[in-house]
Amino acid sequence: MLSRVLAFWVAATTTWLGNRYFTYSYLHFSNEQRNKSIQLAKHLASAHFSGGFNLATFWFLLPHTGDQIGFVIGVIVGMFSNYFLSCKFVYR
Repeated sequence: MLSRVLAFWVAATTTWLGNRYFTYSYLHFSNEQRNKSIQLAKHLASAHFSGGFNLATFWFLLPHTGDQIGFVIGVIVGMFSNYFLSCKFVYR
């Protein structure tokens, strides 16, 4: 479990770096968003929230669809949640 938690934090931080310097590099960040620690905290919060959606979807669908389909649908739900939160909350 510890390795999964550490892997999540490494992946979320790497994703934030990629989004900040590549995906959303065209944006002129506001004063709040220029503060990298605030933006990282917002990104980590949205990643945790989206991860919760992913897991909730998986556990809800597990008895009805099986492991693989529930996993894939959970990933898709988490992906859309993370994209929406990134666009509207983290990098607006």
